[in-house]
Amino acid sequence: MIEPNQNTKPKKKAVSYLRMSTKKQLNGHSLKRQNETIDQYVKENNLELIETLEDIGLSGFSGANIKKGVLGEFIERINNEEVDKDIVLIVENLDRLSRQAPTRAFSQLVEIIEYGIEIHTLQDRQKYTNETLSQNQGLLFSSIGFMLRAHEESKTKSDRLKKVWKNKRDNIKNKPITLRSPFWLDPIIENGITTRFKLNNKAPLVEDMFNLSIEQNYGVSKLTKYMNDNYSKHRTWNTSTVKRTLNNEQTYGAYTPTTLIDGVRTKMDTIEGYYPPVIERSVQIGSR
Repeated sequence: MIEPNQNTKPKKKAVSYLRMSTKKQLNGHSLKRQNETIDQYVKENNLELIETLEDIGLSGFSGANIKKGVLGEFIERINNEEVDKDIVLIVENLDRLSRQAPTRAFSQLVEIIEYGIEIHTLQDRQKYTNETLSQNQGLLFSSIGFMLRAHEESKTKSDRLKKVWKNKRDNIKNKPITLRSPFWLDPIIENGITTRFKLNNKAPLVEDMFNLSIEQNYGVSKLTKYMNDNYSKHRTWNTSTVKRTLNNEQTYGAYTPTTLIDGVRTKMDTIEGYYPPVIERSVQIGSR
């Protein structure tokens, strides 16, 4: 009978966490590369990977990965004591967990560690536990410094993109900055460039919609039926389309551009008079 090797330690269980702010980061086999790095780390450290958590397209700067991502679900499981305390959480860097303000990011780190879970970072091969943070002040301060830098990088990027959009807005000189327009407008193209927009033959039906909503107090359901009965050749109407039209700032000519900031679709400053209005602003307010 062969005796088992008494020196062989049982494998500690591990959970990996991957976060990417945008789906574009999946290009170039980034996800595959990270998974291969995790597999290698697991083998080198005698770990057993039991679960892989992924938040793709969720920002760590806005905290979307906590609010509506799997990391938030994982922390909720911790709060409910549904997670084994004796496990390792593997991440590429601490900023994968959060790029929020350092106080918030650090409190989340501490919340996980105090539960009993070890956090291992792949890039610098650090191990964050209650013991390592209490015994190694350098590790404690460096972790806070790392979180501070990560947050500042995201904030700087956010501020820079907002400034770019502001400059673009301030210098458009009534020239469109996007080809997108609502269904009641058509772009005017001159020399291959969109120079302005004009109302098309669908504009009167938008006016009709607002008039019925205000003057005859049509509710959304009744208005939807009316639009399908009278304007079905233009499009199929449903309650969502009617609601969006009645609340669309573009009906009175305004436009609010958006851009991605750390994976979050963020609104910029509204540009008044960007489109030719089909109604007055007061009319839209009156329809609500």
